[in-house]
Amino acid sequence: MKPGGWLGVMTSFQTDDAAFARWHYRLDPTHVVFYREATLRHVAARLGLEIEIPIKDVALMRKPG
Repeated sequence: MKPGGWLGVMTSFQTDDAAFARWHYRLDPTHVVFYREATLRHVAARLGLEIEIPIKDVALMRKPG
């Protein structure tokens, strides 16, 4: 990503382990990974990116510069 560039992620964040067992998307073979908001914040921090969660289930990451 170039300095000043943005990465947008739109997904249903995993929030409740009990509900996850009943979540229909969990069984969809096209969905291979599920993220929590905390995980995306961790990834952004590790990569030196700024992160915003402007609305439910949307993460915007920006490379400073």
